[in-house]
Amino acid sequence: MERGFAFGSDVLGYSKSKGVLTVNEDEAPIVRKIFSKYCDDGKGLHMISKELEDEGIKTKKGNSRWTSAAVSRILKNEKYAGDLVQRKTYTTDCLTHEKKYNNGEVELIIQRNHHEPIVSRDTFDRAQAELARRGEAAREHARYTIRYPFSGKVKCGLCGMTFVSRKRENRKTQLAWKCLNNFKYGKVKENAQGEARGCNNPSVSDELLQQVFLHSLNDVVKDKEGIIIAVEKAVIAAIGETTGDLGNETAIKRDIAALERKQDVLLDARLENEISKEDFKKKKAALDAQLEILNARLEENEKQKQLLSRQDTLIDSIKSSIRTMVSAEVFSGEVCKSVLDKIVVHSRSEFDVHFKGLQDPYFFCNLGAILSRQSRLPVSRASRTTRSNSF
Repeated sequence: MERGFAFGSDVLGYSKSKGVLTVNEDEAPIVRKIFSKYCDDGKGLHMISKELEDEGIKTKKGNSRWTSAAVSRILKNEKYAGDLVQRKTYTTDCLTHEKKYNNGEVELIIQRNHHEPIVSRDTFDRAQAELARRGEAAREHARYTIRYPFSGKVKCGLCGMTFVSRKRENRKTQLAWKCLNNFKYGKVKENAQGEARGCNNPSVSDELLQQVFLHSLNDVVKDKEGIIIAVEKAVIAAIGETTGDLGNETAIKRDIAALERKQDVLLDARLENEISKEDFKKKKAALDAQLEILNARLEENEKQKQLLSRQDTLIDSIKSSIRTMVSAEVFSGEVCKSVLDKIVVHSRSEFDVHFKGLQDPYFFCNLGAILSRQSRLPVSRASRTTRSNSF
């Protein structure tokens, strides 16, 4: 590495022979195009990957499918500016050859102007600055949007993708949810390879989802007081069962210590060449598996002890939460996060509402009832059209 011998896998835009990198004139224009789209045109990773696929451009391995991660790796790769950075991973165990990403544990080997660049250093530096800026903006957006109760819980009934939140401008700014396939590709159409992309499911407003959830919840829990009593009893019984079989902590710790001594003996035997590398790996794996089981038991024991120590407080808290959930008359984001598993959107008027702990979803198909806040029209699973619910 210190002599400049390039290790590692091949990258788009370069050919490698005996540790020497040379520009691949057939692939280099693809790399320049990606940097230009990102730095000059201001396009995002998703858009760039989509355009590369639509243009029929292949990856280094000859695949027609591009991902945002693949585009990101190209933009971050210092080789395109002519530099070589090695020892990004290092071997942590010379016996098992286990590797680990280098986060400062060992010194990197960095050589500037090592080979012919494909993009200018100014272009590469601009890409890094823009990646950092957009990354921070994305983190800020994530911190802002994480409060949405429906985040990650709205699924498309047509293609199975997750709905993402978007702000749309009407007379007033309104939060809406759109299928990711529709957001990325629009309505269903074919690309250059003849593959269908996109989704025809329309967007739905956050307000509509709130009403669907609230109406469904109130219909599911008609016998509110009966549910409260039943669940309270179940919770108390469950806590009693969970904490009723604490293991012998002293015995577990003794067994762990014995296994660790065996590991030391095994390592000494390998270092003295008393056993082969294959036998060492086999026996070490068996000891590691036993240790993992015992450590898990020890951790579970500690959790049970903590649960037992705060049993009364926990029961009171759960009772209060149950009463809040089943008495919901006004939409509550916390209640939604607690009891909703997912909502599958088939259209703007048909939804499957999946509650945690219930085997079958609640099917809702009356949009007018939601908007007018009148009575709903639930449909039984037996009478509805069969759909896939494997998302």
